[in-house]
Amino acid sequence: YLSCYELMKRYLVKSKRRDGVDDDGVNDTRDLTLYERMICAGASGMICWSIIYPADVLRSRMYANALAECRPNLLQMAKSIYAEEQSLRPFYRGLGITVLRAAPVAAAVLPVYDFAHSWLTKVH
Repeated sequence: YLSCYELMKRYLVKSKRRDGVDDDGVNDTRDLTLYERMICAGASGMICWSIIYPADVLRSRMYANALAECRPNLLQMAKSIYAEEQSLRPFYRGLGITVLRAAPVAAAVLPVYDFAHSWLTKVH
């Protein structure tokens, strides 16, 4: 999340500079408003979950089968999930809801982290 969030903030700063706003040549994300940070955080949460969702499905299935007598390895589990419908669809089932949930969660958490980090940096 954090890498994507930082990239989104830096891109926003660069695009604001291109529009003639804050043209001091410094890529400083500290001047972004809370609203701008929330937009960057929500977008980064949606992007990250869209990328890692198939791995999360595998992880969830592996945990669900942890107590079974015959525990499949990662590759066997992936083949088993693929065999359910002979497509990648099972790897993405539930992605829409997860992405919709990721946006507000990240929009609430990441800016708070940002402000806490900057405050702690100033205090220390």
